[in-house]
Amino acid sequence: MDLLALLLFNSSILLLMFLYFRKRIDRELTAERAIEKVREEVGLLVAELNKTTERNITLIEDRVRRVAQEIERADRSLSALTRVRETTERSVETYNALGRRSIRSSEDSSVDVGKPAEPVENKSEVTAPPENDRRSLRDSVVDLHRQGVPVDEIAARLGGTIAEIELMVGLGPTGRRSRND
Repeated sequence: MDLLALLLFNSSILLLMFLYFRKRIDRELTAERAIEKVREEVGLLVAELNKTTERNITLIEDRVRRVAQEIERADRSLSALTRVRETTERSVETYNALGRRSIRSSEDSSVDVGKPAEPVENKSEVTAPPENDRRSLRDSVVDLHRQGVPVDEIAARLGGTIAEIELMVGLGPTGRRSRND
């Protein structure tokens, strides 16, 4: 009997354990639990994707910001180069005009009325007048300016442009800018 009671007791414990684990397995394998697990997994995946996306967006925004800064820096450099080029072109035009004016002045003063002037074949062969002729023109411009004669009147008297006269006044009698300017 003891054996039968022991067998019955073990069988009942095994039966209870079987029913408990079966119920638990059934609960885990139900459709609702499977859907809940899938939702948890999807939620974790979405959270991970959001983190990765935010990191990538931040990286892209940083790169776009750096590109915009480089474009802005390039635009500033380009505008500065354009201003320098325009200033250089204006300077070259002014100096060329001054040189042509000086050449014309020296040609006009050395023309013999009895002889026709010889045409110049190649302008590159024309030599600049001596330095003292240019200096005397500059000196006369500066002298008139010191006497209070307006720049446009000086230009009319000496046959130059206002820009040329302003440049000569700015350069002064020595041909260089004075330290006070």
